[in-house]
Amino acid sequence: MPLSSPRYILKPLRGTYAALAANVADIQDGEICYAIDQDRHYQNEGGILVPVAASKEQGALADAALQPGDNVSDLIND
Repeated sequence: MPLSSPRYILKPLRGTYAALAANVADIQDGEICYAIDQDRHYQNEGGILVPVAASKEQGALADAALQPGDNVSDLIND
């Protein structure tokens, strides 16, 4: 299936996290914004900035078979 053309560039609202949080009332509900000081995207959900995706640190752990917080017990075969 061919891709539609022309494509439009999505430019989210940008600013420091503190500035975005202080002005969250001006961000539309569901709008995505980018915190430049945290290098992370957020979405306004009812006046709260919620991270859109995993952080870089969490993404780096994605290749590991076992990750912190997986709640895995050691099994010993007697």
